[in-house]
Amino acid sequence: MNLDINNWEEFVFGKLICSIAKAKALNKDDLLIATNSKSGIRYITRTGENNGCEFLAELSSIDSNFIQEGNAITIGDTTATCFYQSEKFITGDHMVVVRADWLDEILSFYIVTILNKEQYKYSYGRAFLMDRIMDTIIKLPIVRNSDKSPVIDESKRYSEQGYLPDWTWMEKYIKLIHIIWSTIMENIILFATMINIMILQIKICSDI
Repeated sequence: MNLDINNWEEFVFGKLICSIAKAKALNKDDLLIATNSKSGIRYITRTGENNGCEFLAELSSIDSNFIQEGNAITIGDTTATCFYQSEKFITGDHMVVVRADWLDEILSFYIVTILNKEQYKYSYGRAFLMDRIMDTIIKLPIVRNSDKSPVIDESKRYSEQGYLPDWTWMEKYIKLIHIIWSTIMENIILFATMINIMILQIKICSDI
């Protein structure tokens, strides 16, 4: 696949999404830690680890008004940590929830990676607030005609220029990366197994 970013175009993130909102926060001291995964719900905070999940909270003790549906991007506004949440979740303080009609688990890898590159710009002194999230400029591949000219959307749904993000290309690219990575890991495991067999053979020979 041709990864020529010179032919990509800029998009205002706020034009790409359907909704953005400050999540209803729960204090972790008021939550019970779940004894097992089946009875728990992910408690998403500004942590940069474990996909933003600080721990699993006991679902039965939580008011349903605080529960967020999955298929969303969560952003810690003071840390600019961005993650995709595929399942239902609850949040701590200073969390923003973003939703889009194109969003799914595969495309989230692409968009979240780009958003996380904004982290260096923000801190507790300069938070990644909703207006700044909305105004963030990201470059994406666009849908083109057979002659390589841009396909123009007259409704200008995603950009003022009428460019359309090439979601299909992005999805194929992420899937290709996963295949390549899986192949590399399989080869590493195979190589490690061969080395262990060779060491074992050498040890057996030395004991004879």
